[in-house]
Amino acid sequence: MDLENQYCPICSVKVKFNPRYPKYICNHCHNKAEDKNGRKLLFRNEDFSGGFKAIYEDTEEEYNSNTCFVEGIECYAEEAKFGGIVIQIR
Repeated sequence: MDLENQYCPICSVKVKFNPRYPKYICNHCHNKAEDKNGRKLLFRNEDFSGGFKAIYEDTEEEYNSNTCFVEGIECYAEEAKFGGIVIQIR
């Protein structure tokens, strides 16, 4: 891995280098996250103090997993160390 450059493993766009999350996807790909049936997902912090929450975009019902797919590639979402959500390929 190039220590000065990092790229989205899905679309290959250059992303900010982050050794903590070596397989994280870019924001554009992040916005394409779906469940295994193709339903669009949103991932967010539960509240101001953090936490992890996954919901279906269309109904806002809870999605009880952190597994998602972006362009058919299996990924997982999690709370980032300093807030926000990060999605990485498996």
